[in-house]
Amino acid sequence: MRARILIAEDDTTSRTLLASALTNAGYAATEAPDGESALALLPEGEFDLILTDIRMRRVDGLQVLAAARAMARPPAVILLTGYGSLESAVAALRHGAADYL
Repeated sequence: MRARILIAEDDTTSRTLLASALTNAGYAATEAPDGESALALLPEGEFDLILTDIRMRRVDGLQVLAAARAMARPPAVILLTGYGSLESAVAALRHGAADYL
């Protein structure tokens, strides 16, 4: 059985390239163009991993992380950002992120 990965990223190019690379590596990748879409997809599928951008409009990656952690069987969540800082990395890990890139 292939691992199911939800990719929540508002940058279309980044999301598409990441989904393509993961699909080519044998994973089942589902794309969400924003945090709101990711929240809507969470109950629909049992994801093994969520890759989410931190900085998205309306619903950000930390909100996606919180929703995932509240699930009965929470998937691992890796937060992605192009605007990283020590403070945001510490906050992400304190909120239960599996990793921060």
